[in-house]
Amino acid sequence: MSKQSICAPPPADKDFTIIYNQHKIQISKFKLAVFSPRFRQIPNFIDTKVFSITGAAPIATFNVFIKGAQGEQLAITKENALDLVQLAEEWQVEPIKEEVYKFIAANPDLEAIFEKIKNTHEDGSTEALETVIASHLDAALELSSFQNFPLEVLSRILVSKDRILNNHHKLYTFVMKMFEIYDSKASVLIPGIDIRLLTPQEALSLLEHPALSKDNSNSATIDASTNLIRENVALKEEVSEIKNMMHDVLQRIQKLEEYNSKMAIQRKTIVEQTQKQYAEIIAKLDFLGNNGSPDMRLTKLDAKLDATAKTLRETQAKKVSDLETKTQKDLKKTQTTVDTLSKKISSIEAKYDMLTNDSAEIKKNLATIYQRAENVGDKIENQPGIKKVQSIPILYNGTSTNGIIAKLTQDAHGNVHENHVVSISASSNSHNFPYQVANTEWYDCWISQNKPDQWIQFDFMNKVVILQNYTIKTHRYSSGSCHLKSWKIEGSSNGETWEEIDKRESDVLNEENKEETFECAKKESPYRFIRLLQTGPNHRGDHMLGLSRIEFYGFLMNLE
Repeated sequence: MSKQSICAPPPADKDFTIIYNQHKIQISKFKLAVFSPRFRQIPNFIDTKVFSITGAAPIATFNVFIKGAQGEQLAITKENALDLVQLAEEWQVEPIKEEVYKFIAANPDLEAIFEKIKNTHEDGSTEALETVIASHLDAALELSSFQNFPLEVLSRILVSKDRILNNHHKLYTFVMKMFEIYDSKASVLIPGIDIRLLTPQEALSLLEHPALSKDNSNSATIDASTNLIRENVALKEEVSEIKNMMHDVLQRIQKLEEYNSKMAIQRKTIVEQTQKQYAEIIAKLDFLGNNGSPDMRLTKLDAKLDATAKTLRETQAKKVSDLETKTQKDLKKTQTTVDTLSKKISSIEAKYDMLTNDSAEIKKNLATIYQRAENVGDKIENQPGIKKVQSIPILYNGTSTNGIIAKLTQDAHGNVHENHVVSISASSNSHNFPYQVANTEWYDCWISQNKPDQWIQFDFMNKVVILQNYTIKTHRYSSGSCHLKSWKIEGSSNGETWEEIDKRESDVLNEENKEETFECAKKESPYRFIRLLQTGPNHRGDHMLGLSRIEFYGFLMNLE
C-alpha cells in the first residue's frame, strides 16, 4: 500500500453532502472545490448543498478518493488503484491522478488494466491506463487478451507519445493477426507501425494486405512506398548477384596469376637445370681430354648435346604454347563476364533513374497540394484589412482526436471558448452549454430546445479554416432518441451569409456514443464561421439537436 497526501487547504466545516450510490458522505465544499474543477462545474454550485451521483467504483474506494481529494492521506492499493485513477479523471483531480498513475506504472497488472479498460472505455476516460500499457507495450503484445481491445483504444495506445517498444516485429505480427480478426477495420492501427523498422518482406506484406483500407488521401503514398520497397529489394538482389560474379572473376584472375607464377618458376628451374647440365658436361670434357680419344667422345657428346638442346626447346615451346592457349581461353571468359556485368550495371543505372523520376513526381504532387493551400492563402491575404496569412495543414489521418479544435485546445491550454480563441454559440440551450462540445475529455452532451432549424456555430475570430473533413460524436442516449438524421455544414465570412459545405441525410448517427467522420463536398473556400444546422427531424421525430463532440480537419490560417 502506498499512502500519499496532497497539500491540504485551510480547514473548513463539512458543509456539503455527496450521495454516492445512495450512500451519504459529508465533505468540505471548499476543500473539494480547490482540487476538483469538475466539482466546481455542478449546476448552481454556490447555492447547492447536496449532490447525488452514481458510479461503478465500490463505496470504500470512493471514500478513499473523496478524502484524498480534500487533501487528506491517500491510501493506494493494487485493489483500488484502477478505480482511483478513473475517479481522478472524472473529477479532474490531477494530484491524485499523478500519484495513482505513478503507483500503477511501478506495479503494472496488465491483465487487470485490460479488464478495466474494456469495462469502462465507453463510459469514461481511460487515457492514464492506456499510457501504462503503452509504456509496457512489449509485455502487452505477449498477452492474448490484448487482441480483445476495441480498435479505437488499441489505436490510441499504439500512437501514444509514451509508447515504449523494443520489438517492432512483434507489433507487426500483432497487427497482421488483427487484420484476420477485424478485416479492414484494423487499418486504424497502421499509423502505429514504423515500416522503416520492419524487414522489406514484412513491410510489403503489411502494405499489400488485402484488408488494408486505402482511402483517397493515402492510396497513392502506399502504392508508391510498395513500389519503392520492391525496387529496393530487386536492386539489393541484383547487387548481390553482381558481387558474386565479381568474386568469381577475382578468383579466376587470382588463379591465372598463380598459374603464371608457377610457369615462371618452372622456366627458371629449366634454365637452372640446363646450366647445371652444361657445367657437368664441361667437367666431363675436362676428364675426357685427359683419357685419350677425345675427338670421338667430343663428337658423341656434341650429338647428345644437340639432341638434349632440341628436346629442351621442343618441351619449352610446347609448354609456352599450352600456356598461351589457356591464357587466351581465360581472357575470353573474363571478357564475356565483364560484358555481362557492364550490361547489368547499365540496367541498374536505368532503373535508378526511373526511381529518381518517380520520387520527383511524388514530391511534385505533394508540392501541388501545399501550393493549393498557399494559393487560397494568397486570395485571403489580398482581401481588404488582411495583412498576412499563415497556413497550417491539420488533415484527418484516421485519428479523430487530432483535429483543428484539439490543436487550438492544446495551444490555449484549455477550452477554446473559455480562453477566447473560438467563440462557440447555439440557436438555443436546454441541457448544458454549446462550448462544452469542444472539451476533448467530456462525457456528457449539449442539447438544444425543441425548435426547427437548430444550430451550433463556431467563430474562429482571427483565423479562417478550409474545411476538408469533420467528425461528429453522438450523445450517450440509445438509438431512436434525439440523434442527428439530416444536417448541413455551412461556412460564412461574416456570420450572416452562409454557403453550403456539406449536406447529409443518414441513419449512421442513430446510436449512443457513435463517432463518425465525413468528407466535405466543398473543400476550396476559407471561412471564419462554421456551423452545423439540423435541417429536419431527428431520429425521435422532434427538433432537438444533441451531440457530445464535434471536430474539424483541413487548413487553419492565422490572419495577422
